[in-house]
Amino acid sequence: MASPFTTYLHDHLAGARFAVSLLEDLNAQTVDADAAALAASLLPRIRQDRAVVEGLLDDFCEDPSTFKEMAAWFTQKASRLKLTLSKPDGIFEAVELLTLGVLGKLALWNTLRTLEPLDMGPTHLDLGSLIAGAESQHAALEALRRRLAIKAFAAESGPLRSQDARVAKA
Repeated sequence: MASPFTTYLHDHLAGARFAVSLLEDLNAQTVDADAAALAASLLPRIRQDRAVVEGLLDDFCEDPSTFKEMAAWFTQKASRLKLTLSKPDGIFEAVELLTLGVLGKLALWNTLRTLEPLDMGPTHLDLGSLIAGAESQHAALEALRRRLAIKAFAAESGPLRSQDARVAKA
């Protein structure tokens, strides 16, 4: 039976696999060149971070969770129905998911740093570099997410503009 800690690591591994798949899809889309370029630059870094989590599970002699692997695969495939990467709003949502995922990864690295002095965390990782990398990834994704929000929503004359008009009349 898996410990709560290894279950936590399996959850992060499933999230990393989902992120890699989503980045591959973003890299392949042709609607937004900035999103494709950022996805291409993040892919190797996210794969390296995923390998760190895989290594931690190896350290604990834990095999991958087949159920979580399948869930990540299914979620990624199902997300293609929702995240239409042929439209700006779908690209925005994909980038927002990645932004949140990187915050989750940052939380993982900070958790490991918290456990380190208690001799509960891994001692062979450069957690400072991992934390700085996640912060850098988040900053890049957040900047892109904000730019995409304008592209996806500000030009529409629908609900946002209609609501503004109602508020102005009141």
